[in-house]
Amino acid sequence: MWLRRILPLFAGVALLTGFFSGCEKKLEVPPASMAPVPCAEFEIKTLDGGELRSDELKNKWGIICIFTIWDPNCVREVPELKKMEQALKGLPVKIMAICIQDTPEADIQAFVKDQDIDCPIGLVKLEDIPGPFRGIDMLPTLFIVDPTFTVINRHNGFTPVEKIQYEILARIQQAKRDAEASKASK
Repeated sequence: MWLRRILPLFAGVALLTGFFSGCEKKLEVPPASMAPVPCAEFEIKTLDGGELRSDELKNKWGIICIFTIWDPNCVREVPELKKMEQALKGLPVKIMAICIQDTPEADIQAFVKDQDIDCPIGLVKLEDIPGPFRGIDMLPTLFIVDPTFTVINRHNGFTPVEKIQYEILARIQQAKRDAEASKASK
């Protein structure tokens, strides 16, 4: 009997809490696994003869995946990039894939074709990995770059697309809140 009297109260509190906090669910930014470092300028030859350039990341959120074609976790991760690109479509996000060139280029091309990867794939020797992306101790490694051209996080090993998508959305949302707070304080 007492439950019938209290239940509408709980429902009302839940409704008002949702109303006053805004309809948009606040996403919490996950903790970073590294200290932020400035991104280095780079130009990397791509498999199709073009180039990946660091200036493509400026004023965007960047996801840089460094992988090889022989590692099982990389083989799982690389097709996820396509899903990630579709999930983040319409947002200021640039995804780059960089393959460590430790196998013949023909094998890399066959892998890309077999996996139906349509984004440009940068090719680089392990010792030529640019700036803050060096020191990889596990593959694949995903780096998150913010719009100020700073590497702000790193994910070692296979990382589900949902985890990266959540982090990017949370960081975009936090950046909007920070900009609004800054604007309000002026």
